[in-house]
Amino acid sequence: MDRLDRRKRILCIDDDKTMHLLLKSQLVNSGGYKSLHATSGNEALATLRGSQIDLVILDINMPKIDGFQMLEYLKENEATRKIPIIFLSSLSRENLKVKALEHGADDFMVKPFTGPELIARINAVLRRNTDNKQEIIGDVQGRLQELGLFDLLHMFSFSNKSGKITFPEMDGELVTAAGSILSVRQGSWQNEEALLRLFFLEKGSFIIQYGEQEGTNLGSIESLLFSIARNLDELHDQIDMLVPQNALLHLHAYKKEGLEIEQLGEESPTSLVNLIFSMEGTLKANLDSVRKGLQNGTILVEKSRGEHSADGNINNDFLMQKHQITLQKKSEINNRN
Repeated sequence: MDRLDRRKRILCIDDDKTMHLLLKSQLVNSGGYKSLHATSGNEALATLRGSQIDLVILDINMPKIDGFQMLEYLKENEATRKIPIIFLSSLSRENLKVKALEHGADDFMVKPFTGPELIARINAVLRRNTDNKQEIIGDVQGRLQELGLFDLLHMFSFSNKSGKITFPEMDGELVTAAGSILSVRQGSWQNEEALLRLFFLEKGSFIIQYGEQEGTNLGSIESLLFSIARNLDELHDQIDMLVPQNALLHLHAYKKEGLEIEQLGEESPTSLVNLIFSMEGTLKANLDSVRKGLQNGTILVEKSRGEHSADGNINNDFLMQKHQITLQKKSEINNRN
């Protein structure tokens, strides 16, 4: 399922699997990054061809394709030459550091290392890379399909600029100042729930208006991005477990459980995402309500229209279940009369 994950993607290339466990822990839990991993040069090349990578962490001593050969390939290839590279090696000889930097590496770290130093160096390299790519000057308009929310807010964090970002299609607004977020709105929602909803929807255009801003400090952009990334993962995991991808949900108002779901019956059938955004609670609370609805029969799942069974015939299980509910509903009405 495409989760529209806009975290910076860091590819770790090292033949030591234990090192990958350590790096993943630091990058994801401490840095709020998305980590990808390769234990050989060939595996790394396959990952680079299939994923957009924002930074590479590279070891020197590896079989077949060593770190310097990988560096040479990355810098000679048009599609990868602008990806920043940090060498992370147990070799500490001065000539190796000089060689790496002269051939295009952005930094060189020696094992063993500390987590805070690694994250600080990654942030510094990405900051320099972002500043070289684009300086935020003047009012700007753009589309989230081209510049995602994570990247947009990272640029505000690195530049320390103040401004208001509006999202017309999402009925949203976000105010930043000096690397912090002062306020967020999405529809009638405010602050962290509003920020989560903006990241979950992430569609349409944005308009940036620069200038001094005032308001309560909700937290630094980087810390809030880390929190949002974790909450997004949890939401998507819950959605994946609740219903199949692209499933339609049918709501049945004859049930007495789930009063709010009864009021939304006219919107049936609908997708799970549309449903939880139509309900009154937080996204997390709404998912809990949907889970209960699935358990007590208030909500039924239609996997797909015209789904076929293993023998090639149209699957009638859903239609039979729906018919039984209709009969039960009619029976209850007759009993009341």
